[in-house]
Amino acid sequence: MSNPSNPVTPAGWYPDPSGDGRSRWWDGTQWTDHYAPAPATTPQVPQPPQPNFAPQTPQAPQQHQYGKPQYGQQQYAQQPYVAAPVLRAPEGTKTNTPFIWAFGAILVLPIIAFALWDLSGMMTSSFSSAFNDPTNPYAAYSAYLNPGYLAVIGVGFVYYAASVVLAFLDYRALTAAGVPKPFHWAWTFLSALVYIIGRTVIVKRRTGAGLGPLWLYLGLYVLYIIVVFAKTFIATAELMQYGTTTLGGLT
Repeated sequence: MSNPSNPVTPAGWYPDPSGDGRSRWWDGTQWTDHYAPAPATTPQVPQPPQPNFAPQTPQAPQQHQYGKPQYGQQQYAQQPYVAAPVLRAPEGTKTNTPFIWAFGAILVLPIIAFALWDLSGMMTSSFSSAFNDPTNPYAAYSAYLNPGYLAVIGVGFVYYAASVVLAFLDYRALTAAGVPKPFHWAWTFLSALVYIIGRTVIVKRRTGAGLGPLWLYLGLYVLYIIVVFAKTFIATAELMQYGTTTLGGLT
C-alpha cells in the first residue's frame, strides 16, 4: 500500500511508521493517537504425510554391472534343458582298420619270446654263480647278460614301439573315415591295453560296432598272462629243487 500520508489513501488501520510493530489509525488525512496491538502470529504445525493409496507400478530389476539382475531382485527364468548333441559317424563307416587288427595281433611277439625263453636255466645259472663265487658281488647279476633275457627285453621294446605307430595310423584312419573325435593314439604311451579299451568304447558310441579287435587283443592278453605265470611257476619250482639238491649235497 502507498504511504498513508498520501491524500488519496482512505482511512484505516495501517502499520505504525515508527516501526514498533503496532497498527495505527489513519483518518484519511493524518495519523491519530489510536493504536492497536500487532496481530498474533499463528505457529505452523507440521502435518503428517498422507498415505498414498495409488497403485504402485512395479519397477524393473536393477541391472548388475555385468548385465544380470542383482540377486534377490527377481527370480531367474528357468531355461529349458538342451541336451548335448550326440556325435555319430556316417552310416556304414568302417572302423575295424587293418592297423587295429595288427595292433592286437602283434601281441603274439612277446608271447612267443617269453615261451621260448629258458627262464629256468637262467635262474639256475644265476643261483649257481652266486653260490659258487660268494666273494664276487656281481655274480648274482650275471643273469642280466643271458641271451634269452636280452631277447625278451628287445622284443618288448619292439612291441612297444610298434604299438605306438599302429595306434597313430589307426587314429588317422578313423579320422579320415569320418569318426568324430576318436580316442587319441597318445594313450598308447601309457599302455596298449588302455588304448584298445578306450578306442573300442568311443568307436562303439560313434558307430555301434567295432568290438572285434578288442576281443582279439583280450584273448591274446589272457594267453600272455598264462604263459608268463606258467613259465615263472615252473622256473621257481626247478630253482628250489636245484637249491635243495645243491645244499643237501654239502651236508
